This record gives sequence, C-alpha cells and structure tokens, in this order.
Amino acid sequence: PEQQALLGKLEALITSLYPDAERLLWYGMPTWRVSKHGWVCLNYWKDGVTLLTKEPDAVAAFKAAHPKIKVNKASINLRLTGEFPAEGLSEVIRTAMSAA
Repeated sequence: PEQQALLGKLEALITSLYPDAERLLWYGMPTWRVSKHGWVCLNYWKDGVTLLTKEPDAVAAFKAAHPKIKVNKASINLRLTGEFPAEGLSEVIRTAMSAA
C-alpha cells in the first residue's frame, strides 16, 4: 500500500506534465511515452519506487541537487520514507520526455 501511494504521486506528477503521453506496460512496468526516445517508467522495489529514464545527464543533475537520494546511471530510487522533491523530479521527467 505504501508503494502504491508513492507510485500514485509519481503517476500524478508525470500526468500533470504530459497529460497526452501514451501510457503502456513496458517490460511489465508502467511507462509514459511521447516519442520513441522520450519516455519514463516506474518500478516497485522493496523500500520504494524507482523512476527510470535513459537520460544519465538529467539524473546526474538531480543527484547533485539531492545527494541523499540514491540514483543509478539513469534512474532514481525514491524511498517510502524519503523526501519527494517534485521540482527536481519534474525536471528529470521533462528532460527524459524531450529526448531525441
């Protein structure tokens, strides 16, 4: 249930930024896509939800601004009990969706 609440917050954020994005399941993960290269997807993990992209530069900028949140090359692991930096996440989503 806690993961679903966090997933819902992320879904609402993505949908507010890209209401016309195509929503599909990609490798079993909810994915929002605006073009072949512009997409983000979400996935559950034990302690939270991961936002996945293919834009390492956007994730690196996010990491610099939010060093306490664990990131990988092109993904952000949001903990159930951690912060939810909507503005920083929005920037990552915008960058990922505008990928060429």
